[in-house]
Amino acid sequence: MTKALGEHLLNGLRWASNDLTNPLERRIQSLQGEEAQKVYDFYKDAGRNVLSYIVEDMGRIALITPHQFPGVTYRWQNQEVRDALAEAGKYGKAVEDVVFIGIDRADRYASLGSKVVSFLSTDEFKNLLAQYHANIPVLRKMVENIASGNKNRRIPKMHVFSQQQVQNLFAQKERDAEQIAAIVNAFSNEIYHYGQIEDGIASALCSYFHTEDATKLDAIMKSLHPLRGTAFFEQIKRNEISLKEIEEITTFIGEQGFIPTPSLIVELYRARDHDAKDRTATISEWKQTAASFSAGRFDATNTLHRSLEYTRFREFVDHEKVKKYIKNHFSYEDYEKIFANSSAQEQALSSQDAFEVACVAHEAQKLYDFILQVKQRADKQGRKVVVVPNFSYGYLPVAPLVPHLEAEGIEVLIGCKVGSTESHDNKEVMNSRLFKGRRRKFMEEQPIIIVVDGTQHLVDRGTENTAARYPDAYQGYLNQVIAMNDANGLRREEYASLGKTEEDMKKLRASEEFQRTVAVYKGLAVNNEQKPYHFGLWNTAEVPLIIRNYHQKLVEMMPVNPAQIYKPTMIFCNVGVLDEQIPQELKQQYPEHTHTPAYYDDCGRIIAFDYGFDNFGVRYLNRLETKVKEAFEAQNGNQEVSLDVAPAIMHYLSKARTIVPEEMHI
Repeated sequence: MTKALGEHLLNGLRWASNDLTNPLERRIQSLQGEEAQKVYDFYKDAGRNVLSYIVEDMGRIALITPHQFPGVTYRWQNQEVRDALAEAGKYGKAVEDVVFIGIDRADRYASLGSKVVSFLSTDEFKNLLAQYHANIPVLRKMVENIASGNKNRRIPKMHVFSQQQVQNLFAQKERDAEQIAAIVNAFSNEIYHYGQIEDGIASALCSYFHTEDATKLDAIMKSLHPLRGTAFFEQIKRNEISLKEIEEITTFIGEQGFIPTPSLIVELYRARDHDAKDRTATISEWKQTAASFSAGRFDATNTLHRSLEYTRFREFVDHEKVKKYIKNHFSYEDYEKIFANSSAQEQALSSQDAFEVACVAHEAQKLYDFILQVKQRADKQGRKVVVVPNFSYGYLPVAPLVPHLEAEGIEVLIGCKVGSTESHDNKEVMNSRLFKGRRRKFMEEQPIIIVVDGTQHLVDRGTENTAARYPDAYQGYLNQVIAMNDANGLRREEYASLGKTEEDMKKLRASEEFQRTVAVYKGLAVNNEQKPYHFGLWNTAEVPLIIRNYHQKLVEMMPVNPAQIYKPTMIFCNVGVLDEQIPQELKQQYPEHTHTPAYYDDCGRIIAFDYGFDNFGVRYLNRLETKVKEAFEAQNGNQEVSLDVAPAIMHYLSKARTIVPEEMHI
């Protein structure tokens, strides 16, 4: 019975973790009470494969949807997960899954992640992993995730764990040179490029180099990745740089605003003779050199130039507006590959891609026309217009419009995201920081806010659950409107026409995140009487679409008419047109293809950057975005596109740093 129950639940977990389109609670109710213990006992005794599955599948469910299944989540974090880990310690796959899933999810869900990380930081888990210390892939995943953010975004307590674990690893004197080299390669790629010398990782490495015999060290050096075979490590080996000097130099470089790469550490060490003036002069030269890159004096063959440019590179890829959405992890090794691979020829777009890019440009034009109509209406009311692309799909049709919108005096707020997946079964989806940096503006000026998103579900698929609809992410933006109105004392506004029942409103207003959001907005409320925000929906296909929740239809909505906007309004736009609405001249160019609305939604290419370089430094490119821009300009008769093809998000980040100091962002 127990085995059958376990197999049944395991199949259910696999199904649920791969298909989150149905409420999972019904699928995991059997995890409660005595039956749960029976199932757990089955897992515990079933061997490597089942342990791997329970770690992977249960981890995905508990960590991806913590707000829906708190009971299961907390049970999984406590005794059950400890017991399962104790068993999983025998199997590298299971331990690897726990480490990867726990760290990968922690930064997405802070409250849940902190609990997971707290356990990963305990002596119990350290000892557990120590039993499996030879598993280098585990260590590599751990250090990459630990170091994947800058100092201010590191996962709490993980640096303590990493320090102790590395010291334990190097204490295994019986290891051969190849094993040690693998550990060094796993860790050293991140050490000096994230300013983490104080975390103790580098201390452990250096201590090891200082205590081992020369023969073994020579063997280790031969096994190191070429990037690690630098003069820096050679000097450590020969004790030419003491650990104290390394720490002092690294700290000094960081204080001057540079990321301490190995070449910068060596450069500053050579300029020393322990003379502060020499070091200060070197730093001054570095700053002048880095500043010259904006004048076109970057030399990619110069090691110093590349090291100095790395600091600016990390400022962009680690920025919170980028890091949250780009799934790439960048190490110094990845950075160096930019200069090795830049000469690679660009592959031509497939016929399907060329067609869909042209369709996106057409949809962007329809969106642009609508925005201008709204602006005309807003001008009559003395209001401004702000366009907010919802990441990720909403960014693509907005990107080619940014310079045109700015020329019209329309602000584009890039970096906001409400995920449709998290909104499917959650009417209370809320993020108090969604409009951080513009919340005061919204409360004081009450502009017309146009949120842009898209979904492939513009096409009716025949059932209520698959009817043509707006993206479920609209819920997160509607809840922001309700919070702003509540903060202004306008609690009697009616939202029933938007599918909100009295019970929905009670649950929303009782949620902690909603209350936190209202408190923030209330602190920014102005004394003069404000009008209530209205919420409307519009789509480029200009057809009635439903809004839904829990995968059920709530109400069918007619597109907003700009001429009927009389008060502050947030408009949620679904960008996409049906295949039959594509202009015939475009269809004739690609007769073999049928258009799919929001074709690139969730494909990972919308904000997947390609990198190159020129005499101004690293160039930030997005091939898909560039092609859409070119198509948009071509459709508007502009055959010559600006040479500036940097993604719109990069321009936004560059401007944002000069407009409002970070500490003033509200």
